[in-house]
Amino acid sequence: MPGFWRKCRITFRWFRFAVWLVVLAALATLLWLNRVGLPSFLKTDLVATLHERGVALEFSRMRLHLVHGVVTENVHIGQPKSEKSPALSAREVQLRLNIPALLHRRFQVDGLVLRDGKLTLPQSPTNRLSLTNLQAELRFSTNDTWSLDNFSAHFRGVRILFSGEVTHATEVRHWDWKKLSSSATSASSTSGGTGDGLRNFSNTLAAIKFGRESQLTLHLTGDGNDVNSFALRGELALTNTVARGWSVDRLRTHFSYSNHVWRVPDLDLMQARTRLRLAGEVDMATKDFHGRAGGSMDAASVRPFLTTSNEVRGFQHLSFHDPLTLTLEAAGNLTNFHQLAAGGRLGLKNFAIREQTVDTLAADFTYSNLTAEFFHPQITRANGAQTFAVEKLTLDIAGQKLIFAGGAGNVDPAVVGRAIGPKTAVAMAPYQFLAIPTAQVNGIVPLRHDAEGELVITEADMRFDIIGDTPFRWRRFETPRIRGTIHWLGNYLILTNAVAETYGGTTRGWGKFDLKTPGAGTEFSFFMSGTNADLHRMGLALWSPTNMLEGVLSGEIMVTSANSDDWRTWNGFGALKMREGLLWNVPIFGLISPLLNKLTPGWGNNRATEAAGQFTMTNGVIYTDSLKIHTALAQLAYFGTVDLAENVNARVTAQLMRSTPLFGSLFSTVLWPVSKAFECKVTGTLGQPKPTPIYIPKLLLMPLHPIQSLEELLPSSEKPKG
Repeated sequence: MPGFWRKCRITFRWFRFAVWLVVLAALATLLWLNRVGLPSFLKTDLVATLHERGVALEFSRMRLHLVHGVVTENVHIGQPKSEKSPALSAREVQLRLNIPALLHRRFQVDGLVLRDGKLTLPQSPTNRLSLTNLQAELRFSTNDTWSLDNFSAHFRGVRILFSGEVTHATEVRHWDWKKLSSSATSASSTSGGTGDGLRNFSNTLAAIKFGRESQLTLHLTGDGNDVNSFALRGELALTNTVARGWSVDRLRTHFSYSNHVWRVPDLDLMQARTRLRLAGEVDMATKDFHGRAGGSMDAASVRPFLTTSNEVRGFQHLSFHDPLTLTLEAAGNLTNFHQLAAGGRLGLKNFAIREQTVDTLAADFTYSNLTAEFFHPQITRANGAQTFAVEKLTLDIAGQKLIFAGGAGNVDPAVVGRAIGPKTAVAMAPYQFLAIPTAQVNGIVPLRHDAEGELVITEADMRFDIIGDTPFRWRRFETPRIRGTIHWLGNYLILTNAVAETYGGTTRGWGKFDLKTPGAGTEFSFFMSGTNADLHRMGLALWSPTNMLEGVLSGEIMVTSANSDDWRTWNGFGALKMREGLLWNVPIFGLISPLLNKLTPGWGNNRATEAAGQFTMTNGVIYTDSLKIHTALAQLAYFGTVDLAENVNARVTAQLMRSTPLFGSLFSTVLWPVSKAFECKVTGTLGQPKPTPIYIPKLLLMPLHPIQSLEELLPSSEKPKG
């Protein structure tokens, strides 16, 4: 059968040759479809099929990819000449064909796979938002339902992951994007914006620098027939993000959107020492919102949000060492923040106002109508040694003032003055409480500052009632116990109902001090009425630690106007009275004492049974014509002036035996010539008076010659030689 096998070999050769031809033809066809692209009739059918799905593709070519199947290259989806509609472009879009339908010679596209895409959202002719490096899988299901899977893109450093499902998806192409943009503009205007809402959103994003690990995950569902049916949920995670100078180390939250309402249930924020958990919702139809917050916040982190110069200047006087702890619940409307209402509790530790430290601060609070009310706020300082609490503290933001009601505690007044401002501290410096007073506090503290950062105190109206006995010092005056009311009224500090122990006696009075005195010093006026002051103790404190003064002093002093920096500005009047006194240790009062002792030993050291006089003061010069000192053997009369620099210009007269019972007038008349011998003009100072006899030369001719030279007996103001 050689012929049969020969025919078999020839047939096999032709079959093998035919197979190779088919293979070569198939390879050539595949190569052609891969390199050149699909033939026009296939492209037309596929484009028509996509149109039925509501997808309009523009591409440079459609080819057969050996791995991905049918793909289109350099794809554009959208209106290429429109600057107001979104546009999607991609390097490649894969068409997922339905294989069973293809076997029946029908083209059915079940999905698209987009690679290396870019989505552009228009803001203005020169500004657009762009999502880059876009990858996505879109599935076409029954009932015109589109499902988006494995969508990822990058936006300004943020990685965006997206999924979703839209029914009646082909209806989206009929949306009026211009109208939607106008609606966004209207909503922005309603909320107080000045331009297109999308443009504002773009500008906000442009000011944000996102960290590399930031990520946004979204899931969208909706019906293409109703733009309002779309609901969105997702998760946002930001790291190392900076927005307008405010940095965020970490932010993570879930969120959702449906029925015009955005909801954020669990926003965690970390920034430096800030640790906050926030939750809330916003109704975009009504612009109403409600939110909650809790955690700790670094108070310094609010600095980038301060916009006015007064806010910045005021914040510079604050320093914080620990974060603020906060619980807060708030509600309001985005279009009118005057409707904001809030409440919660705050706590703060280790902070300072103008370097005046506070250990702790805690309070419950509410806020509405630009007014914050703090209930039972409490502060401690000096390791708990100083405390202060208020029944209610009201912060009037519009009026820029604090209102205290029912305050009580013990805080150093000097600390309060320094916290208010340097000028106030200087004005209060001379008035020193030597222990921390316990006081009740009510009234108004202004918060407005001038261009130099100093507090504008014209609206101040604060009352401090010192309810305990507290030691106090003003210049050389000191008392172990004082109480009264300090009223800070505008530019003045007014002391009323003051009661103080004064060197064993009691003093009552008031004072008024001008805190805004122009130039140096403080202008003031005061009144003092004292009884039973120990003259010796007063002398120890005010004049000499070695004085031998004795007596009980009472009197009244009224200073009608004065400046603490210039004694020449002092004006006023008063009256003083002393009993059971011994004044001769004071040089000005002891002028006659040595001379009387020369006449009869011991005369000059007689105790003053009484001393009294009235005076007036003009420009720091005190004048009296009624100062009389009574002793058992003589009466001394002074008239003349002494200024507050202790310069003396006076006349002194001694009337011998004037105070003798029954016969005092007679003895005084008989001894009149001798009394004239003691009449002197006194100059110099209170500490070093210079007496000059007035009548001694004439009296030398009278019968008192045996007394030798009375001029020699008078105290000399000159220091001995040698």
